[in-house]
Amino acid sequence: MAKIVCVLYDDPVDGYPKAYARDDVAQPKCYPDGQTLPSPKAIDFKPGTLLGSVSGELGLRKFLESNGHRLVVTSSKDGADSVLDQELPDADIVISQPFWPAYMTRERIAKAPKLRLIVTAGIGSDHTDLQAAIDRNITVAEVTYCNSISVSEHVVMMILALVRNYIPSYQWVVKSGWNIADCVARSYDLEAMQVGTVAAGRIGSAVLRRLKPFDVGLHYFDRHRLSESVERDLNVTYHPSVESMVEVCDVVTINCPLHPETEHLFNDVVRIHRLVRISVFARRVDIIFENLGAHFRALTLKLRTPAASRARRRRARRIAFDRRGDRRGAGAESYPPRFSRRLRDRRVARCVNRAAP
Repeated sequence: MAKIVCVLYDDPVDGYPKAYARDDVAQPKCYPDGQTLPSPKAIDFKPGTLLGSVSGELGLRKFLESNGHRLVVTSSKDGADSVLDQELPDADIVISQPFWPAYMTRERIAKAPKLRLIVTAGIGSDHTDLQAAIDRNITVAEVTYCNSISVSEHVVMMILALVRNYIPSYQWVVKSGWNIADCVARSYDLEAMQVGTVAAGRIGSAVLRRLKPFDVGLHYFDRHRLSESVERDLNVTYHPSVESMVEVCDVVTINCPLHPETEHLFNDVVRIHRLVRISVFARRVDIIFENLGAHFRALTLKLRTPAASRARRRRARRIAFDRRGDRRGAGAESYPPRFSRRLRDRRVARCVNRAAP
C-alpha cells in the first residue's frame, strides 16, 4: 500500500460546480507532433468535470482506494504547520500542480524518508529541488503535453489583450464609462509587429503557429534550432542569442523552463536593450530577473508603433544608459544624470499606472 499526498487548489468560492457550460469537451485526435492521446481502460468521471480542485481529487480516489492505496488531498502547502508538511514523514508519492505547486525543497525531501515519486499534474519541475531528488534516487515526473496547447492559447490571448489595451478598456466599461480616447490611445494592431519567443519547444512552436495568421514577423531563440522545413512553413527567423532577438522585437514571449541556464536570463538583456514593449511570461518569473522589484519598471516600457519602430530603436541605442547611470550615450547629456534618471522613472511609472487594470 502506498500513501499519496495530493496538493490541489481550493474549490471555487461558490462551491464545487454542479453544472458546467458544456456537456462535453472537444478532443483532438492526436497531439501536434503525432503523439497519441492517453488511452485509459476506463475513467470514473465525465470529461470536462473540474478535477484540479480539492473536491475533484484529480479523479484518483476511487481508482487508488480500490487498489489498496491511501489518498490525502489538501490545499494547505505553505509553512511548517501545513498539512503537506504533516503528511510528508510517511508519504510515498507527492502530486501537485504547476500553478499551485508543492515546493519540494531539500528540507522537505529530508522529512520524507519513504518518498519515491514527485509528480507534477501538468508541466514543469522547477518547484522541486532536482539535485536533492537525484541524491535520494527519487523519480520526478510530469505529464508531458497535457496543457501545452492551453498555455500557448493563453500566451496568444495575453499578447492580444496587451497590444489591444483590452483590460484597461474593459475597466472603463465596468465603471459604466465610454471613454473611447482613453481606450484607443494605447491600443494597436498586432499586424506587422515583430513577435519573438524565447524557446520554441512544444509551447513556443504552438505560439508561433497560432500567431502566423496575424501577419506578424515571427522570431525565435532556442538552443536547438528548428528544422529548415518548419522555419520555412512558419516563416520564422532564428536568432543565435536572446540579445539579438530582443533588439528587433515589439513583443517577446518567454516559454522556456526554469533551470540554472535560464535563471535570471533577462537581467542583462533588458538593461542593455530597452526595446521590448510587451513581454508575456508563460513560465516562472525567476527566469526574468534576480530582483523583480528593482527591474520591473525597466521592462514595462511604452509600446511602439511598427512605423516608428526603427527610429525608436536607433534612438534607444544612442541613449543606452544603464540602470546605474554611469555609462550614458549621446542624447543623455541634455539633462543632468540624476534628473535624466528621474525623468525616465516618471515616464515609466506613468506607463505602468496607465496599463494597470
